[in-house]
Amino acid sequence: MMKKKHLKKRWKGDKKLMHFVFARCIIACHCEGCNQPVAIPSNIIKIIYNKMLEHIKDFFRKYKKLILIILAIILLLIIIIFSIPQKQETETTPTSTIRGSQLEQPTIVKGTITKEDKEKSSASVVAKTFTEIYGSYSNQSNYLNLENSLSLLSASFKSEIQSLLTKSRASYASGASYEGVTTVVINITVESLDETTGKATLLLKTQRKESKGTQANFTIKYQDIRLNLVKESSVWLIDGANWQ
Repeated sequence: MMKKKHLKKRWKGDKKLMHFVFARCIIACHCEGCNQPVAIPSNIIKIIYNKMLEHIKDFFRKYKKLILIILAIILLLIIIIFSIPQKQETETTPTSTIRGSQLEQPTIVKGTITKEDKEKSSASVVAKTFTEIYGSYSNQSNYLNLENSLSLLSASFKSEIQSLLTKSRASYASGASYEGVTTVVINITVESLDETTGKATLLLKTQRKESKGTQANFTIKYQDIRLNLVKESSVWLIDGANWQ
């Protein structure tokens, strides 16, 4: 009995001794020449159990923060996985129809842009280009704005502008002090457009920057211009211009 108590005390303080006794007990269970198993003393089993339990508790106390962090990461991963929406699988049935007939068609459908819309767009582009060229000039440009606008004019209006250009350049003298106007179109309204007769009227709102002395010295004003257009050889051209 004294021997067992002494062994129990040594087990509590010596981890290596626990391993040794545990190994001896296992060997004792299978003694040479003995077919019957030898029972391990209950006090030895209790000491081993208590030691293992103590080591487990020590491990959890030592790595408590690390374990909590790992558990938190695992919980977070589970939440993320379950919060991701699952993609719904759609069955595709092979058919012998023309490729693409079962697919969703593009949002642009033929016929959305009408012929009238195209005509209005073409007329507006010509009107804007002409207005910004025709309405921008200076007293040092020798009426270059009129010359540059000729390609956008109808036959009758071109003849009128060419005559004006010839007369203006005959009496042209560059100003000693700079004066100029720069015109920008800010809005276009198609007042009328007839595809059959090939005639259209557009009203354009413009911003005009008038400079004197230097381009840094300027004033801003807003002015409308009404343009008449005609279609010649399938092209919209300016047939008249009147500042409002």
